Amino acid sequence: MIFVIPFNNKYMQNFKNLSLVFDIRDLIYAVIGLIIFLVALFSFLKHFLRKEIRLYKNLRRPIVIITPSDEQGKIRGTEMEMEIEKLRENKLFNVSDETTDYKNFNPQNDYCLVVLGYDKKMVGLDEILSKVKNLQIPLIVYTYGENVTALNPEDKTKFDSYPWVLFANFRLTLINSVFNTLATYPYGKRKNR
Repeated sequence: MIFVIPFNNKYMQNFKNLSLVFDIRDLIYAVIGLIIFLVALFSFLKHFLRKEIRLYKNLRRPIVIITPSDEQGKIRGTEMEMEIEKLRENKLFNVSDETTDYKNFNPQNDYCLVVLGYDKKMVGLDEILSKVKNLQIPLIVYTYGENVTALNPEDKTKFDSYPWVLFANFRLTLINSVFNTLATYPYGKRKNR
């Protein structure tokens, strides 16, 4: 058995008006939903890309490595050849060709990081720290070899006076510290606080 519901013009007109109202309301909801989605997507991408852009800029900036020296020159066994080779070999970091001792250390604004090879017998620590502090760039103090876990108490106090210092004592922690610092430290010069 089939039921037939009679429709007259009055019912059809109400149905069309109701259909039109639902279409406009649905369109408004769709537009609002799209706007909310685009704002959320933009916020996520802005946050994500900001970190990626920071890392990209920092990876392009040179890292300078300072080997320890005393009054007679370089301290035997502190050349950091293997560490420098590993940092250059991974092709991710821009290691400056001017690996130097403290006397020839002439920092530039485009440096993003200074790696200081530490030795108890080294000289020039005050000069290095003052130059690094002027630029407000991170300093990684690499204690290795005989000095793997030892810092002179006076030197430790000097390092503690600078807020952007980090200590590494093995080759792998050095590489890890370099990457983490480049990934998180804001690009550009920081002001003293």
